[in-house]
Amino acid sequence: MILATIQKEIQDLYQVSCEESVEDYLLACEKPARFLKQHPWLQHSDEALLVEQNEEALELGLWFKPALYRWGKSQDWQHLEDHSKSLNKISTLIEGVSHFVYLMSRVNEEKHVTQLELELQAEVEIGKHT
Repeated sequence: MILATIQKEIQDLYQVSCEESVEDYLLACEKPARFLKQHPWLQHSDEALLVEQNEEALELGLWFKPALYRWGKSQDWQHLEDHSKSLNKISTLIEGVSHFVYLMSRVNEEKHVTQLELELQAEVEIGKHT
């Protein structure tokens, strides 16, 4: 799947280590109906990094709209379909993976992160890869 390749590209570019695979944190992408019922606001989102922190742990998951997830599953980074037609899809996948890598790298360094930082980082990332 293209997400692992995007993750590797981001990590190589910034020389950060993230032992966790983004693919292990995908939320209900194969069978989204029940998940969407529990989280109806996601029906209007192409991508979302859900984060919940309590005193003991940080839980997170990455959501992609089902059609986008299926498209990403069928793509190969080296042989993407017509780039101009898929720019929005690619950008959304890059944004989600960038959020994940940035957050995990900050967590591994035991540093805080804000939503603004995540959004800025993702916008920079999209510009570099499109």
